[in-house]
Amino acid sequence: MTLDEPARHRLRLPIEPGRTGTGVGLEAVFADLLAGSAARAETAALLTDPERTETALWQISDDLGLVAVVDALPPPIPDPLVSGEVLAVDALAKVAAVGGEPLFALALAGLPPRLPDTLLRALLRGADRVLARAGAALAGGQAIESATPVFALAVVGRLDPSSRLRPDGARPGDRLVLTKPLGTGLVLAGQGRREMRETWLAAAVEVMTRLDAPAAEVARRHRLAGCVHVGRSGFLGAAAATARAARCRVVLEARELPALPGAYELAAAGVEDEGAVRIRDAVAPLLTLDLRLDPLLVALAADPQTAGGLLLAVPPTRLEPVLRELAATGTRPWVVGRVEAAARPEVVLG
Repeated sequence: MTLDEPARHRLRLPIEPGRTGTGVGLEAVFADLLAGSAARAETAALLTDPERTETALWQISDDLGLVAVVDALPPPIPDPLVSGEVLAVDALAKVAAVGGEPLFALALAGLPPRLPDTLLRALLRGADRVLARAGAALAGGQAIESATPVFALAVVGRLDPSSRLRPDGARPGDRLVLTKPLGTGLVLAGQGRREMRETWLAAAVEVMTRLDAPAAEVARRHRLAGCVHVGRSGFLGAAAATARAARCRVVLEARELPALPGAYELAAAGVEDEGAVRIRDAVAPLLTLDLRLDPLLVALAADPQTAGGLLLAVPPTRLEPVLRELAATGTRPWVVGRVEAAARPEVVLG
């Protein structure tokens, strides 16, 4: 069954603005499990990372490995086809963040029993469309009844283990480059508010449906090592992951952070995704904050991102060519900070 455009726009998913499903604070459960896994201890082929517990790598040979990621969240907007596209980009970003190329995906969808199956078909169609753009296939899936809508993808891809991108690849002196603007959590949370404008949501959707693979390809071509996905742990969470993994100080230039249209206006109106509080709490032990900063800048840095960009650690000697090549792919890059040597992991927002 296919959906024509008028029929698609009559289908609406129930959503809960301000709830992007961030799992900040729960990753420690998986990190503890991985640390104590007997199977992991018995093989050097399985490469896991406490900063990316939703991602696993399996090394087959010196130049071939598999990457598997799992990604789940509530549909972010009422349009099911666009939600499927956004959710697929979010999952594929995790593959791109390790330097992988996606091969296929399996879907898991949970919908309330009262909703028509045409909603599920539209969700899957949107995901399939994005996977095809990325050179991957939707290979199958499962649907269950759920009290609230949720959609998940498990993506399998391939990569070269010797040149994979990783959060511990950042080195003192590196500049930090962001590949997408921030504020998707604020804009999604603003749906239904009187302050919200359709143009703000349209701009966010354009960013959330843009694949991260071109930026990751530039990183691989320049043999950059340091990379994290800016996801539902927010920009601050991505910076903290870099600091912990590389045992360094990450200095962020808050005034250089790019914002989506409407993000600051919605933050000023009191809009906030519920995950922002958990992000601030999780990062607090590492964070040094310039108290003179505009609170709206802090709100942007702590905003949970859906289908966010990559945070790349770039040596100064490669910065200009990397910026040029990112721009040539249609990716607008922003230099948002630097990496410094430190005795302990630290994030400075100034």
